[in-house]
Amino acid sequence: LHLRLHEIGRDVLVKLDELEGGQAYVEAWPQLMDELIDRVAQNRELVLLHLRNARALEQIGSDERHQAENQDMLERFGRLFANPEIPLADRVRMTCSIGAAIAGLIDADSRFGDVDGAVLVELVRGSVRDMLSPTTSGRDPERLLTSARPLQ
Repeated sequence: LHLRLHEIGRDVLVKLDELEGGQAYVEAWPQLMDELIDRVAQNRELVLLHLRNARALEQIGSDERHQAENQDMLERFGRLFANPEIPLADRVRMTCSIGAAIAGLIDADSRFGDVDGAVLVELVRGSVRDMLSPTTSGRDPERLLTSARPLQ
């Protein structure tokens, strides 16, 4: 079961491997997130099962191959989000978009009531796209690097 979960993110990593340069990652990310959203939506129960039972599943399938695959995925995403060719604000948005996509889709019935799955997917997709758009509110995310004051 857990290895099936790996398949959800593996396609994103394979497509990222084909890209060169920080800007290429930033430009490809919205489409990759669309694909990830579709995959998570199609496998909501599996992702939820994993999130609720991560410790038990790790102990059941804790062989070397599984551990190596986990480590590989974490390292590959880690290198992407640490890539200095990608502006910091974009790396933060990209990182947060993964969490938003998963949190928006998982356990949606208990959070959002009786919502049509297709409607939910489009709402999550729109939220992630908004998150990936550079800020237009006048807030400067780079200010966080020079100021301890919260954004207003």
